Amino acid sequence: MPIATFDLIPSDITTEKVFKFDYDSQEEQGPYNTAMAELKYDTNNAVLNFGSLFIFLSLKVAIVGLLAVMWLLISLGLSISWFTNLYTKLVEINIFNGILVMFLESYLEIFISSWLGIKNPLTSSFREYNGEMISYYLSYLGFGANILVTLTCIWVIFRPLEAYKTEEFKERWGVLTEDLRHTRAAYANQLVFCLRRLVFFINCFCLIENGGLQIVFTLLCNLLYFVYLGNI
Repeated sequence: MPIATFDLIPSDITTEKVFKFDYDSQEEQGPYNTAMAELKYDTNNAVLNFGSLFIFLSLKVAIVGLLAVMWLLISLGLSISWFTNLYTKLVEINIFNGILVMFLESYLEIFISSWLGIKNPLTSSFREYNGEMISYYLSYLGFGANILVTLTCIWVIFRPLEAYKTEEFKERWGVLTEDLRHTRAAYANQLVFCLRRLVFFINCFCLIENGGLQIVFTLLCNLLYFVYLGNI
């Protein structure tokens, strides 16, 4: 099940227990525009808009941080067998592939929520409401993560074709190429996946007052969809 599609854990028992949010100012501020209101983005707070995704991504990033610390300790000479075995097991479950899948599934959600958090932060509430401050910095991290994912997709396209079949590549980046034909055009599929969502994002945020360009970008989005289907 694609986690990014569902808000599995209610925010009132997760993020709202940890952070304080300025709901009065959020209600006064209202949605970013009519398109966002129709998409049910009633607040500009990234933490609230991410919902369960914030929890899952935080856990994934925490695991990566733990692996980095474990790798450093092992590199410095720590040779406790159970510790080394635990590190090996965590690496073997393809944690990096899992993180990449989650970021790809939530690519559009991260773009929208991050943009809202950057464009309309409640800066006057930062001191009293830590949830508003976290939202602002989380938004920049979200944008950075999406840029990194896009660059990763581009990097994968230009690997030597023989590299795709190696076990090392499959363990680290296999999620970007699995079930695709062994051609460079097919391996561009995930980049097309990201570009479709980027075009949709531009349509909703940048062209809301220009119906003609919205039609053009909608056609472009459909074209990218057919390219995407053709590569599967």
